[in-house]
Amino acid sequence: MKPKQAVSLQILRSGKAFYRSKGNVCGKTMATALGYKDSLRLLEAYGIETPVQILMRSAEHFDIATSGQLRFPVVLKAIPKNAGHKTEKQLVVTNIHSQKEVREAFLALVEKTRGMPLECFVLQEQVKGVELIVGAKRDDVFGQTIMFGMGGVYVELTADYSVRVCPIDKAQAQGMLFDTKAAKFFCADGFRGIKASQEAVTELLMKVSKMLSDNPQIIEMDLNPVIATPDSCYAVDARILLELKQEKDMGT
Repeated sequence: MKPKQAVSLQILRSGKAFYRSKGNVCGKTMATALGYKDSLRLLEAYGIETPVQILMRSAEHFDIATSGQLRFPVVLKAIPKNAGHKTEKQLVVTNIHSQKEVREAFLALVEKTRGMPLECFVLQEQVKGVELIVGAKRDDVFGQTIMFGMGGVYVELTADYSVRVCPIDKAQAQGMLFDTKAAKFFCADGFRGIKASQEAVTELLMKVSKMLSDNPQIIEMDLNPVIATPDSCYAVDARILLELKQEKDMGT
């Protein structure tokens, strides 16, 4: 097996990894979004778990949802060719419980996204648990930084998060968990009976830190939401921005 850094560089050097969107600016740095498929490959290279899912471009994949590969309920998402928030654009349909509902959701999203540049549609098993966020930003002074907090659509409103400079060790990762209100979910009794795996989320933070240290061309990243269960955690969605000048440097 190739070292993680070699795998990630191979993904980031792929011509398909870059969308030619010159207008996307992150701070003073021109940026481009890593495609959904390549984002999944990058997460997989670092052992970051994601829900069982299928990428599809048309209705021909509908039967897969009931063939045993995916278990209901499922989520259907339209993936635009940019780094926008799919929930805010109403490109996510949750709580789909049947093949009929999958078809209806797909047709509705096709109509809603007519004329919008799309990478694909994603049919994904719906995971229930505690919604968290793991983010990252490359700072001009400190370099790669990693962020942890409560996730979901209200993350910007609550502003409850913890930040560290990469790389981080296990003790620092655990400290990030208990810097926030999410700490209650990692206690023995959980919060109102709802528990999240401290070990799994700690491991996730360390894996993300390693990814950022290996790949300085990543200038911003959001794993939101990360769904934590009593036994594991899953990166349900990923938004990764790369420094655009790497496109030229890599000869793509």
